[in-house]
Amino acid sequence: PDGTIVDVNIERFQISELLFDPSSMANGMGSDLNALYANTTSSAPGSLESVPKVVGDAIVRSDADMQTMLLSNLILTGGCACIEGLSERLKTEVERLMYLGGAPGYKTRMVSVGVSERALCPWLGGSIVASLGSFHELWVSKQEYEEFGTSIIDRKCP
Repeated sequence: PDGTIVDVNIERFQISELLFDPSSMANGMGSDLNALYANTTSSAPGSLESVPKVVGDAIVRSDADMQTMLLSNLILTGGCACIEGLSERLKTEVERLMYLGGAPGYKTRMVSVGVSERALCPWLGGSIVASLGSFHELWVSKQEYEEFGTSIIDRKCP
């Protein structure tokens, strides 16, 4: 807002590369990474998974008859979805992982949402869910969270 011009070079690519190689973040974070994972259900610090690996794992863990449909309907939304070339890179990386995992016949299709709408899709989805009559059943109160911890999420949102 103050008109300051900031020159960036390779740094502009390094941030988005963390989506595909999160271990590069662990190398420079040290104890900060341990603090990040202190209260999560993740297996261990340094075990960050790439977005393509998370997508691939979710598909492989799904029913076999649903896997082709899931791979054919990947939707990229949110602020990061506006990164130029991200959709194509994600498609390529997921296909590569599926091939390496012994499923060479799978083809991935990214369902395109307009660039201007990608950043708004999570908010739109949230507003739709919030308007559902049954949404109140999914709410977690502070008291419930303090009593049961993160396990309350698994119970209320199976």
